[in-house]
Amino acid sequence: MKTILIKLKSAIGFLLALAALLFVRPECTAKIYRCKVDAEKTTGIVHKELFGTNIEWFNNANGIWSDSSGIDLDFAELARDQGISLVRFPGGTLSDFYHWKNGIGRQSLRPVSLHHTDPGTSRNWFGSPELIKFCKMIGAQPLITVNAGTGTPEEAAGWVAYMNAPSHEKRKNDGFPDPIGVKLWEVGNELYLKGSDAEKKITVTPEEYSKKFLAYAEKMRSVDPSISLIAIGVAGSYNVPFGPYKNWNRIVLSKIGDKIDYISFHNAYFPVLYQQKKYSIKKVYQSLWGAALSVDDDLCKIEHMITKYCHNNKPGIAITEWGPFFSITDPAWTDHVKTMGSAIYVARIFQIFMS
Repeated sequence: MKTILIKLKSAIGFLLALAALLFVRPECTAKIYRCKVDAEKTTGIVHKELFGTNIEWFNNANGIWSDSSGIDLDFAELARDQGISLVRFPGGTLSDFYHWKNGIGRQSLRPVSLHHTDPGTSRNWFGSPELIKFCKMIGAQPLITVNAGTGTPEEAAGWVAYMNAPSHEKRKNDGFPDPIGVKLWEVGNELYLKGSDAEKKITVTPEEYSKKFLAYAEKMRSVDPSISLIAIGVAGSYNVPFGPYKNWNRIVLSKIGDKIDYISFHNAYFPVLYQQKKYSIKKVYQSLWGAALSVDDDLCKIEHMITKYCHNNKPGIAITEWGPFFSITDPAWTDHVKTMGSAIYVARIFQIFMS
């Protein structure tokens, strides 16, 4: 009989305990296990930033914004009760087509912009002022991904100034006279992808990205030296459909590792049923749960790579996108992100992140 100690503070604690039982060694699964909860014993620190989420600028910020009533108060209350502590904005792929000045000032005067990721358009209802307000309402801090695809270092530095400069007239006019103090800034998103027509126009090699990052870092840090900058890394735990450049992480870390504060990865998306033949639910969930081991292995390899190539500075690891991701092409799998099986995967991934 095996005893597993877990500090239980919420429903997440229960799921972690359940995940611990599910992911013991295969040869031991026939034994009986007892889970003992010790609420007084602290085995490690859980960083608050772990509980983050992503919101996008378009389509009314994924439903957070209402044209008639503003920020949905029920939505905000739910986010606050869930303990969301970090909000990434203005999206993933959308970030590298987003121009932040389109999302400030009087909303009725803001432009209608192309999505670029699809044929649609949206007015910039949810921009920097709304992001600030939403984060204050739920007790979270923003993580901003600047436009490194179709933008410029000067544009990114201007956004840092809007958020953090001691005095900024446009921010004051938007209702925030005091600096916001945004500390986490990500330079671009998945610029290694060569999938859609839009992505092909902005994709760069790791060498090109390294030069781009340094240019952005110089301009952004000249405005606020205290900010933390996040560079793009490539997941190694699985192959995305369009394939990243080879040796991206090695090249980026060896060239700019000493200049970055974090390197980001999107290496915990599973099971990713992209243009696959239909599998049984049992096989898909077995693969989903087993995939967590690949994430763990990938993060260990990344840690070793950081140690090898970064001599004067050891950047942290930022997982800025992750979660159960079944399919965007097969509607039969759409709602599987809401199952208990997906919740167990999330709990197991939290275990790995905390370790």
